[in-house]
Amino acid sequence: GETCEDDAACKKVVHVFHEAITPGSDFDLQVIEENCALTLEPSYSPILSLTTSKWGDLIKDFTTDPPGPPDDSVDITSDVTAILQKFQNTLGITMPRADVEPLTLNGKGDIADVTFVLDAFTGVLFQDVSFVPEDPGDAPCTTIAGSD
Repeated sequence: GETCEDDAACKKVVHVFHEAITPGSDFDLQVIEENCALTLEPSYSPILSLTTSKWGDLIKDFTTDPPGPPDDSVDITSDVTAILQKFQNTLGITMPRADVEPLTLNGKGDIADVTFVLDAFTGVLFQDVSFVPEDPGDAPCTTIAGSD
């Protein structure tokens, strides 16, 4: 396949989606092909260090279409409006960003997600919602998509 290295045209958004992923945290991500040996270091891609967006921070603003990426702030005029529009299916933000209700990652922008974005706006911390997964299951799943 092609290698992207430093080519800005090849950069992609990585959506990390799993109950064990904590918002506003740093992670190191590596990719491995399905049939490669898990025990051999050369099977893995170079490490990509990333920080997940703040809990409830869905977009920057509505100045672009689609809306810009999270900006480390939960605002009423952007994030709360965005989740309400996602609930109505009228906004093109990605589902991993909109599905913020920590106990039920269901791939939907539903009323539970709306209330949790409102909670984040009012200052409720992710850790305060008693999030303790029973069993995080397999390793977190990642998907690579085009730019938001």
